[in-house]
Amino acid sequence: MGGRNSLFMNVQDVDHMSPSQRRLWHADLVRPILLRRLVESVKASQVAGIRPRLVIFDYLDSPVAHQLRYLAQELSIIVGVEAIERYLPSSGLRDRFRLLEKSKGVHGIFFPCQMTAEHRTCLAAHPELGRLNIDQGHNGFSPQVISFLQLAAAHQWNPAQKSVAILYSDETWDCAERLCAELLKLEMRVQLVSVSAASTRNSAGCDLLWLCQETPVELCNLHISRETVVIDSGRAFELRPSLTLAQLRVLPHRVRALCPAEGGLAPLVHLNRLHRLMAAAQPAKRANLSKSQRWAPSRKANL
Repeated sequence: MGGRNSLFMNVQDVDHMSPSQRRLWHADLVRPILLRRLVESVKASQVAGIRPRLVIFDYLDSPVAHQLRYLAQELSIIVGVEAIERYLPSSGLRDRFRLLEKSKGVHGIFFPCQMTAEHRTCLAAHPELGRLNIDQGHNGFSPQVISFLQLAAAHQWNPAQKSVAILYSDETWDCAERLCAELLKLEMRVQLVSVSAASTRNSAGCDLLWLCQETPVELCNLHISRETVVIDSGRAFELRPSLTLAQLRVLPHRVRALCPAEGGLAPLVHLNRLHRLMAAAQPAKRANLSKSQRWAPSRKANL
């Protein structure tokens, strides 16, 4: 797995961990390494006179990017926020995209995972902006899946040829579909399972159960085996956690491993997003971009 992405690290051996600790896939095992490398990258950019710029699009009614913004600002990354209304007409969002296209120097753009279908269609009409999306699959993998792979590597769990069931709801179909495509690239055997269907029994005996439905889940309907790794993607996709506090207390003793929503993938996803931003800001990367791809925010973009 290490060759797929430059952020894979030689994580310290985890044999000293107790069986109970092994069962909890927590960000703390990987986060210090990623954060240290990110700080080093930011310092190197500052020495080189480069000021990384990030533009965040976020919905007014339910903002999701505040943690990403605070982390970026603490690292002296220039951050601009574009607050958008969920029912903003496509024409209004297109105007904002056009303003951004006319400027120079932006190295990354954040778009909420749960964009409305209308706004997603609008973004598709601006492919150059889409290429700056820091959640876009890089070398085939999004920050969410890269974070999963880093934790899997730290716990010596190889996903290749493993079976995975992705539990989704109607509201999270887009996220589940993108996740499915990425896990297939890892040579995993993937099935999408609707949380509202009796077919949740199809998750029985799977090696990996990925909760991506944003609604409370009834564990008794899932027939989870003791060899199953459970991922509650939750905040990693700006969703609500799928497991209750009571389930989080019981589940680690019933499965091979558990990655909780709050302390699992989500903290790593923000770090991997900013690693991508820093990689895009490097001179060697920028030299390969066409002039049409070198954008910076205008003052009207509130940067």
